Amino acid sequence: MKLILWLIIPIAILFAITPLLIYFHTFNSRLSSNPQDWGAFGSYLGGVYSTLFGSLSVFALLLTLNEMKKANIQERKHFQHQMANSKAEKTLQDVIQLTEMIHKLIDVNPTIGNKKHLPYALAATMEELCKKSQVTDEEELYYVAIDLMRAQKSRFSSEIHVLAQLTKKIASIEDDEQAETAKAIVKGLISESYRFWLYCYARVWNMEAKHYLRKWPDFETIPSELERFIPDPYDYQDDQ
Repeated sequence: MKLILWLIIPIAILFAITPLLIYFHTFNSRLSSNPQDWGAFGSYLGGVYSTLFGSLSVFALLLTLNEMKKANIQERKHFQHQMANSKAEKTLQDVIQLTEMIHKLIDVNPTIGNKKHLPYALAATMEELCKKSQVTDEEELYYVAIDLMRAQKSRFSSEIHVLAQLTKKIASIEDDEQAETAKAIVKGLISESYRFWLYCYARVWNMEAKHYLRKWPDFETIPSELERFIPDPYDYQDDQ
């Protein structure tokens, strides 16, 4: 914009001076004492400068409109950026609230009792089931855990509905970075053990949660208290 002004100002001055130079040169560098010459001079200036200033006015108007257009574009981008940030913050707040709601439901769940003890109680049951089923790998352990949750329909009957909304909310996040942040929040607030059992429960009792958990492959992993039920593959080969 500054470069354009530096180019326009000298050109405008040149256009303004040129008609005067031409007129004075025509009258031997002086104004005539003849009143008719003065009239002609006035008409000459009026015709030349009215056109010149009219053109300058139009040009100034175009510059103003262009600057207004740029300002509007910047304001629109700023507004869209603010809206996107606001939406992202609200989504993360929703994720936190839903995750905390799962925590609260677990705390008051009558089938759980001691929240810290439940994973180990389930692990004790799993030990017997894994021995009975002769589990040899992770996939087989998952089948046993899912069957265990199939027999415990009331275990997470309230929590699972909130989990469905939570996973649906995260699946709706379009920005990859924001989605990863939301997932990290959930994994940080819900323990590895409870994520595993909620996943197994969802596989049986809630199709919506099951659907969205398929889009989140690392939502759960086998918790440490269950890993010992998977025999070392080399030991298994030696037994064979």
